[in-house]
Amino acid sequence: MSKAIVNSRNKFIAFLVIFVGMVLFQLTELRYIWGVQDIARFYNVIFLLSLGVYMMLNIGVRKLSNNVWIYYMLPGLLVFIGYFVNITINTFRDQSLAIHYGGLIPWVVYLAVPFLLKDNIINTKSLLRYYYFSTLLITTLGLFDYFLYFNGLINLQVLTHSNGVFLSGWFSILHLLNDGVGHYRFYASMGEAGSLGMILIPSLIYSVIYKRYLGVSVLTLGIYLTNSLGAFISGGLVIFLWLILLYRKNKFSIFIPLFSSVLILSTVLINWDEIYSSYEKKMDSRIIREENVVNAISNLPSLLVSNPLGLNFSINYSENTDKNYYGSNFMFLNAIYNGGLVAGIGYMIIMITFFLISLSTFFRKYISSEDIIYTLSILSLIPFSVQRTSLLETSMLMLVIAPFIIKYLGSYNKKSDKSLDL
Repeated sequence: MSKAIVNSRNKFIAFLVIFVGMVLFQLTELRYIWGVQDIARFYNVIFLLSLGVYMMLNIGVRKLSNNVWIYYMLPGLLVFIGYFVNITINTFRDQSLAIHYGGLIPWVVYLAVPFLLKDNIINTKSLLRYYYFSTLLITTLGLFDYFLYFNGLINLQVLTHSNGVFLSGWFSILHLLNDGVGHYRFYASMGEAGSLGMILIPSLIYSVIYKRYLGVSVLTLGIYLTNSLGAFISGGLVIFLWLILLYRKNKFSIFIPLFSSVLILSTVLINWDEIYSSYEKKMDSRIIREENVVNAISNLPSLLVSNPLGLNFSINYSENTDKNYYGSNFMFLNAIYNGGLVAGIGYMIIMITFFLISLSTFFRKYISSEDIIYTLSILSLIPFSVQRTSLLETSMLMLVIAPFIIKYLGSYNKKSDKSLDL
């Protein structure tokens, strides 16, 4: 067997170990549903150490373009260093807080992606395809449990979780109500219905672009059953932006996106009372998130002065008693909580970079199907950063989406954007 074939097979095995492990032990709650938390902890520790060593061994010796260094790697290092320093300080204070080193996983993935690309362990086409099939499988199996339960064909087990008490099926969970019945919102195997809606949006875009109509049906049903207002808003944003990109890509009459935009806006205005009512019905969830954002922003100066390296925290951030802590809904502020001013600066630069590169797609002469999928995914996921752990905090989304940013930064020059020199 030739050396090239062996190397190719080994790289594919490495990809599968990374990708499947992330699905089972990081993205979903299957580790709790199947009772394999110890295996998950072991995998995540090895994953963090191995990918961390891989990243550190490569970062000083592998060549990356100036753009990748300035706009991608340096901001990521600011976040990573800020998080690492604050977690280490807290761990010296209380060794049980070492569990928070797990929060470094998305940032180790972020910093390792350029080298995984250079080593051909990952590529954008395979990542999109595997992500689509994995989320489609998560949704399908979740719907299997969901419809059996609500038709009285199976009983679910009570599952105690750090996020609350759930009912657990074979492949999914449901929030447990006070009367012992599962809540109607669809979770599949995710910790929150809104998180499920978030991760399904890129896959729904993929299935539409590549005309996988069965996938479109399943994923649309999954998002609908989450009853996630954030997912619905992001879905509307996807439709609006996609029409503009189709105009740019296919050069059809400007009348079509204009007419569609008017139609979408009219639909929103006609149904505004119902949409606003749905928002109001969020009650405590809505009020707490609004107050968290407003209070955190107004108290930002005092936070930076009193905690420049980040907050002291407990085992669960939700139990944090620091007077400057206002929840973890607003991800920019959460970065400052976790890693101080340094991490906050890095985080903001990354968000701006992701946004501007996605926006640049609307002004390019050549737009590929991949460009459309990535652009719509990023722009529709960014709004989630004001309500939950989002794009930059989800290691799987980081693995799938970051290569698009790196390839653009590495290939961009004044003459052409078709060459790739990471």
